[in-house]
Amino acid sequence: MRVILAATAAFATAHASAGPHPLSRFPRDGLSWAAAQGAAVSVGPTVLARDGDWVTVDIALNAGTPFQPGDVLAAYSPPAPADLSSTTPVEYFSLATACPTLATTGKCTLRAQLINMRAAYSFVYVQGANVNSPLAIGVSANITFADLNAPRAPRLAVTSTPSEMRLTWSSARSDLHPRALFWPANTNNGGGAAVTVVPATSVTYGRGDLCGAPATTVGYRDTGWVNSAVMAGLVPGQRYNYTFGDDGGFFGVNYTFTQPGGGYPVGLAAFGDMGQMPEDGSTEEYPFPPAPQTARWVQQLVDAGEVHAVGHVGDLSYARGYGSEWDVFFFNLNDTAARVPYLVSTGNHEADWAGASPFLPGMPPTQFNVSDSGGECAVPALTLFPMPSPSPAEPWFVAPLGPVLLVFMATEYDFSTGSAQYAFLRDTLAGVDRAATPWVVLTGHRPMYIDSTNFDVPTGDQPVAEALRQYIEPLLLDAGGSPVDFALWGHHHSYQR
Repeated sequence: MRVILAATAAFATAHASAGPHPLSRFPRDGLSWAAAQGAAVSVGPTVLARDGDWVTVDIALNAGTPFQPGDVLAAYSPPAPADLSSTTPVEYFSLATACPTLATTGKCTLRAQLINMRAAYSFVYVQGANVNSPLAIGVSANITFADLNAPRAPRLAVTSTPSEMRLTWSSARSDLHPRALFWPANTNNGGGAAVTVVPATSVTYGRGDLCGAPATTVGYRDTGWVNSAVMAGLVPGQRYNYTFGDDGGFFGVNYTFTQPGGGYPVGLAAFGDMGQMPEDGSTEEYPFPPAPQTARWVQQLVDAGEVHAVGHVGDLSYARGYGSEWDVFFFNLNDTAARVPYLVSTGNHEADWAGASPFLPGMPPTQFNVSDSGGECAVPALTLFPMPSPSPAEPWFVAPLGPVLLVFMATEYDFSTGSAQYAFLRDTLAGVDRAATPWVVLTGHRPMYIDSTNFDVPTGDQPVAEALRQYIEPLLLDAGGSPVDFALWGHHHSYQR
């Protein structure tokens, strides 16, 4: 077995606090429309063909409109509302950095990359971002995509059955019979090969299904529909082609995957706390400069056949209550999640909140009474990335990958003796068939072993690590008659072993 570890966090830190979300610093409070336009904002093209297409934005300040160092250009999707204080843009540009010529000539041109978030966009020039009453002094025409319902963001995951693979994707509508099609890769689906059609189930969540602000307030964004189809009857080691879509059209690329279970070698890419970094220089999330390189690197390994699955051990998009960040994160994954199983566990920035959502019946609150998820309380992560968990209220699972058994625990939820998670881990590890899966790997977000000076109770690195050693470490000694081979953790933003 080959394991590739990627260190992706922005910097090493004694704890995993990412600080205030950059979108929370946008001057939303007190922002209103100016009585008269002070800047012309034009954009082109206004109809985009593909997810991630670029647009050119031209800005010209009117005579008598001074440039101010705090001026920003904000991208709204859906387009800017009448009440600008009620929502947050999906991204914004600091014009002092992105358009230094504005200060001298009153004009500038910049480029922006737009993600198909199932709604049109508009750009708004905001002046006086550093004062108490900022004004929107210019707005562009709307920009839209040719197909706002285009199926996008395919992501694969194994199920608890070795002959199945789950395909999940996103769309704006669910009433057009979403479905997946797959067929053996060594045949031509246009030449009479047997194509299997699998109807998808579709779910969505709304503002009321989340737990608190900003997820339920200024960060809320309609997530559209999450479609999921289980491709069954697959042969281990066999390569398959697939596509997906609905009555409105199918995704334009036929992807290929290999069903796990074909024996050795098995390559696993593992990392945590990846986040994202926008390529257009805008502000949308805490910057993680290594994230794009990691995504490209892993994709290259997948293309070369060296990686057969990805394990992302918590802290995925760092949306933290700003729903648009999930759409950007999917785009930044490139094609990796469409080509190999992308297996995730929840971290503090997906799950932690004082309460739980009724959208996940029976889901307990996290054991740490902190607000790291920005009110998401695991609803987006567990809905957008359905894993083979025992139930929707139990975000821990096993993933069989040929000779390897990956065991994902959820460190944000109770794992003490007597808890449901403890019983799952105890029974799963003790019942491993080492003849079938000679390799056993445990993963979780917060680390069991850590070199850290953070002793804060209860969420500090050392108190959590001590609890993991108290309750979970003894279970690692017997995984089907032999100890667990190794464990993978995230959270600390450093490489330790």
